[in-house]
Amino acid sequence: MAWLEAGVPMDDEIAKVLSRIADTKTFPQKLRHHSARLVRQWTQR
Repeated sequence: MAWLEAGVPMDDEIAKVLSRIADTKTFPQKLRHHSARLVRQWTQR
């Protein structure tokens, strides 16, 4: 996810994957929250 924060452009496919990560309880909480934050930032643009 560092590459997204470094400026690599996000698209719909990446946002979908990040949303799935955010919604899947098997991933660590920190990763889920980070994914959700990136998706929120992307959708607010």
